[in-house]
Amino acid sequence: MLECIEPEALALNDERSLVMSTLSVVIPSYNRGLILIDTIEQLLLQSVRANEIVIVDQTAYTPGDETAQKLLEFSNQGLIRWLCRDEPSIPKAMNYGLEHAASQWVLFLDDDIKVGTEFLSHHLNHLNSGEHQAHVGQVVQPWQQANQDIKHNTSSEGLYQDLEFSFNSREQSKLLNCMAGNLCVKRTAAIAAGGFDENFKGVAYRFETEFAKRFCKYHQTQIAYFPAARLNHLHVKSGGTRSHADVLRSTSPVHSMGDYYFALLHGEGAERITYIARRFIRSLCAKFYLRNPWYLPARIIAEVRGFFAALNCMRKGPALMSSALLVNATANSKANSEASTSSKAKN
Repeated sequence: MLECIEPEALALNDERSLVMSTLSVVIPSYNRGLILIDTIEQLLLQSVRANEIVIVDQTAYTPGDETAQKLLEFSNQGLIRWLCRDEPSIPKAMNYGLEHAASQWVLFLDDDIKVGTEFLSHHLNHLNSGEHQAHVGQVVQPWQQANQDIKHNTSSEGLYQDLEFSFNSREQSKLLNCMAGNLCVKRTAAIAAGGFDENFKGVAYRFETEFAKRFCKYHQTQIAYFPAARLNHLHVKSGGTRSHADVLRSTSPVHSMGDYYFALLHGEGAERITYIARRFIRSLCAKFYLRNPWYLPARIIAEVRGFFAALNCMRKGPALMSSALLVNATANSKANSEASTSSKAKN
């Protein structure tokens, strides 16, 4: 297995993009192959680059692997920081990136995207536009169109508030939800709120929404939706940090556990019970089971296992980032700020 190499210093030699930002791009990745390389190359062609591109790689490469060789080349050139993790887990990978990022702001991106050359510039412009702790950009799936005129339903409350928000909308909004594939957070604020809950396993369904609600409650704020910072998500079926299984035929609890866990954490009273019951019933009413009823027992087992797995996690408590990391993050942020001020004074 090839080892990741992290450069001690970042060397940006492209004369076209010497304008520096206060932004670290963090990309969790797993078995994405050359698609990851294409994503990195798009970020290197931005009109304004980020301070750093951090790849949190959970892929087990074999010697001579083409992707690994290219990542090693990028790393040796100081174009990326290549950090390796053994266990595929999107919340753990994002927390690891959050912990090791060197900038004030962290932009989390999927590893299978298409973006224009002004993508990072749009994010940075929004950071400079006002006081906020987090924002999320537009995410267009392969079956969607960008900048759709979709009215935001603001009447829902509790667990359902912003749950069905359309992230391909052209309307700026304030949300209690987000998508992790185009999410920008203030590093110290995200760590203070506990980062991403590592109890979410596998596909980690609802982990983003759980983070958003906890983050907003902790900071008494909302997450800004900024559609100008748009990306197209390729939704590549092979690879990806969120490991896939056949949810319709499998008895695995990983697909259902996250939704139940989210409801147990953030729901109360009758709303929590209703949400859980609705989830269970709707999961069994898929059209697939009308044509293949013999798979229904497997789905029932998966849902029951998912509920009890969620209940077990609830009893143990959320697996959040340590508060000690906040002290380090604050100290590092202050040091970086002082270094930047000193550099500007010299210039």
